[in-house]
Amino acid sequence: MILLLASLGFAQELDDDEAEGDRVTEGAPALRLGPSEAPPPRTVRAGEGTWPATVSAAATALSLEEDFIGACYEAAEDLYARDYAGAGKRFTQIEQAYPGRGVGNTGLVLVLQSNMMENFDFRGESKYRKHSAAAREELTAGLSQPGAEAWEHFLLGALAGVDAIHTMRRGDYVPAIKQGFDAVEHIDQTRALAPDFKDILLLDGLWDYWKSAASLSSKAIPDEDNRAQGIQRMQRAEQEAAFLGPGASLALAFTYIEERDYDSALVQTARNHKAYPDNVINNLVHARNLIYLRRYDSSIGVLKQILRDDTDNQRAHYYLATCYLRTSKLDQATEHIDTYLGFAGLDDYYRAQAQSRKGDIAFKSKDYATAESWYRQAVKTDGYSPAKRRLKKLKEMKKEGVY
Repeated sequence: MILLLASLGFAQELDDDEAEGDRVTEGAPALRLGPSEAPPPRTVRAGEGTWPATVSAAATALSLEEDFIGACYEAAEDLYARDYAGAGKRFTQIEQAYPGRGVGNTGLVLVLQSNMMENFDFRGESKYRKHSAAAREELTAGLSQPGAEAWEHFLLGALAGVDAIHTMRRGDYVPAIKQGFDAVEHIDQTRALAPDFKDILLLDGLWDYWKSAASLSSKAIPDEDNRAQGIQRMQRAEQEAAFLGPGASLALAFTYIEERDYDSALVQTARNHKAYPDNVINNLVHARNLIYLRRYDSSIGVLKQILRDDTDNQRAHYYLATCYLRTSKLDQATEHIDTYLGFAGLDDYYRAQAQSRKGDIAFKSKDYATAESWYRQAVKTDGYSPAKRRLKKLKEMKKEGVY
């Protein structure tokens, strides 16, 4: 689940459907590897049932009790199912049964980050930092005692990765990079201690793919194209990971979106949607991918489901405004974008995005003066690039006498 959250952060700049033409890897040939095969069914133990084979394999690889790994698996399933209360209860029970393994505080970190990621906001940040620090302290202390070192490094690496994404969302890129390297160092320690633990394949795949994306997009970094290897590792994680299979599905969706292979991306989000229909994070990506495919009615259906599951969700209103704009239902588009702009505490980037969408609605209504005003607000708020492009277009229209 932690890496599911992290994968969202890697693709944050793709969150605007108006940025469809922009690729991190612009200039490199797009890959067409296709979606992975369906992973094995997720089987939660009930009564005399059995754990999935992936749980048993992880317990063996980590040299830990199968019931401990299984309990963590069940808690992860609660998170994917968006049963945050159930997940919190399980994490507390695991902490009581297996003290000193960092599960209690790490579990609270996951719940808090899941809530923040549903809206790309920072509510709950103070509690998140408190529990993240407590988990680090507990896990670091555990490393001084023999036993469970691979597990402790795994959680420390995951916590560092979440911190990196959280810091990046704050716009603090230099410390975020340092935290990212800290995460890699801990995962390398996990690999050395437990080479058969398959969940680390997801981080390996993300690292291969997005490091290559950065290399291919920057003249300052030597070209390195391990994208195909990264995708293949994520596909293996989807099949073989004990905890992170659904996270790998979502990470692959973001990867296919970057490659502009929207059909393959839809396979991945639809897979999670079927297994975890109330997962708001996955459903937001699923709805956005339907927008890329111009399947607006289907996207609206998913977005309305999100608002039934989470009446306080904010991002669904932005995407609903986009769908109604694209289908020329401008009154509905205005209603939802005004609702979105009315939420307190919006990050400047997302406020600018919504102001630009207001401009788009006015533009489609041929109210070009109002459109120009909203685009200028978006640029003033956060230098929003799509709004700059719209202003350039309006300037050309003025020269041509259209506006």
